[in-house]
Amino acid sequence: MLSRQDRFLELQRRFVLEARDSVRDLRRMAEAAAELPVGPDAARFRKLAHDLRGAGGAFGFPDVSARAAAVEDGFASGKCGKQDLLASIDLLDRAIEDAAKRFDLDGAAPGTR
Repeated sequence: MLSRQDRFLELQRRFVLEARDSVRDLRRMAEAAAELPVGPDAARFRKLAHDLRGAGGAFGFPDVSARAAAVEDGFASGKCGKQDLLASIDLLDRAIEDAAKRFDLDGAAPGTR
């Protein structure tokens, strides 16, 4: 039986793997939009960023939370251009990859470990 700490570490690892997928989706939506994601993609984009913002902090990754907040807030303000939004997503991606280093996930495809 796993200890509480081991269970939490496994939850953190899963979060990081899923966060990689989320940031890929954020980038895809931002790149596909002429300016900022609109319509159904706008709601999904904001939800992904919002969920990463909350879960990052809950799972002990404050940098992921802060970077996701910048993506969400930049998008929600409507003042963030596409290139600024992509730059914020890049910073979020780096924060997630820094978190992945805790779990020896460098370069691992999601779900392979």
